[in-house]
Amino acid sequence: MSVPLAEKPAKCGDAAKRLADEITLHAIAGSAGKWAAITLADGSCDHTPYDTRSDAVRHQASPEYCTFVLIPPDGMTVREADVLLHFWRQAHDAGFRAIDPRDDIPSMPLRPEEAREQIRLFGGRL
Repeated sequence: MSVPLAEKPAKCGDAAKRLADEITLHAIAGSAGKWAAITLADGSCDHTPYDTRSDAVRHQASPEYCTFVLIPPDGMTVREADVLLHFWRQAHDAGFRAIDPRDDIPSMPLRPEEAREQIRLFGGRL
């Protein structure tokens, strides 16, 4: 029996808190439906909401070290940010890079076993 997501220990610490704050501030400022570029290393953001994911990718000096988040209308909890960062860090470590603005990126899986399989499939993609 697997442990419910809400009961699993956090993995990303302050980076997840930073990401949750950034996305929630964007939502409060009325930027829901726009994109934020998030640095995988520390969860920081350039504080700019972009109209498209392509715009967000193009405006980063090092997009290969970022993930791109569609800003939800109700912001993001620290737990959601932790799960998101952990997944995309694992994808990055497995070799996945979605740096071409035209790349169609996969959706983040909802179940742990789906996440493990998707990470496995990312292996070797440069």
